[in-house]
Amino acid sequence: RAQLAREEIIRLRELGIWTLVRFQSGYPMRWREKLSALAPPVMFGSGQIMGIDSGSTLSIVGSRDIGEVLSEIATHIGSTAARSGYAVVSGGARGSDRWGMYGALRFGGLAVGVLHGDLLRECARSDAKRYIASEQLCLMSHVHPDAGFTTANAMIRNRYIHALGNATIVISTARGTGGTWSGSMDNLKRGWSPLLVWTGDGAPEANHALVDEGGFGFAEIPEDTDGFEALIESARIHTSKRADSEAKATQQTLFP
Repeated sequence: RAQLAREEIIRLRELGIWTLVRFQSGYPMRWREKLSALAPPVMFGSGQIMGIDSGSTLSIVGSRDIGEVLSEIATHIGSTAARSGYAVVSGGARGSDRWGMYGALRFGGLAVGVLHGDLLRECARSDAKRYIASEQLCLMSHVHPDAGFTTANAMIRNRYIHALGNATIVISTARGTGGTWSGSMDNLKRGWSPLLVWTGDGAPEANHALVDEGGFGFAEIPEDTDGFEALIESARIHTSKRADSEAKATQQTLFP
């Protein structure tokens, strides 16, 4: 079995796909620290990953079906994040994910796509190959590069996206359903990263519902590094205060 694994690693390497296991150098420390046993035991990918979590990263998530306004918002956030020194992490799906990544790449920044499957197919796209070659793009997945889409894999990879960012921005969600909502609720519960929820132009009602659940709403896009840092810090304080409030409420319930 070990020999077969080595042969497969070599085959994938010849196709331009690296294999990285949890104990190897270069494996994202944020996954080890934030996810513990939930961290992916092995990742496959193409593009530069070394040190991806040693700098500033911003995760962007959201629905696939978004209109022109939210597409422009996602692109603008990706561009300003890249200009402010952040690598953009997303899921690579159409809609919010790709517009956010496109914004970063268009500006000349770095983008990381954590895919639910179809890694070989996505890496073969002409635009992806160009950005990977210029070391602007990294595509990776926790499933074998030949594997296609499954709902379970899509749900699992959400935690990897949330945990890799200094913060996670939700562009659009649907209340109570879909990967964006479930991934965001898991993040709020486990504290993988501060959750920022867009509440400005074009924001659906479900975004406001996510704020009610504990996300930090914002309606203006930061335009520089100081702006992003201030926004993320505000979200951290918001999360901390909410956690303290919930803890006190629990204590009062237990000891009336």
